[in-house]
Amino acid sequence: MWPDLNCFGKWSQKATELQKEYPPRTSITVSDLLEKKCTFIERQKGFDLADFLTNFNPRLFQEHKKTLPELIREQWQGLNQKNWIISPIKYPTITRYNLEILTEDLNRKMV
Repeated sequence: MWPDLNCFGKWSQKATELQKEYPPRTSITVSDLLEKKCTFIERQKGFDLADFLTNFNPRLFQEHKKTLPELIREQWQGLNQKNWIISPIKYPTITRYNLEILTEDLNRKMV
């Protein structure tokens, strides 16, 4: 999970609680990356992962001819899906919709 800024402690506690409810091999990880890399202003505004992602110009990261949706989908599919709460295998339309919304938002930022 990538919690909003200022919510790492709350989500870490929730992950510990959830861990007890799931089978022993279930792994729930809460990332502190945003907490470590944010600015004072970003912390005050309570940024979340989407806020950080939409602040970057995706063209700065493109070294190949793939489209933005292809790049996002490639990264997204590389994640370990067994750790997902909403499984893209069980609910493909939900996760596809989320990807489309994120892509639309990123495309608006590129204009």
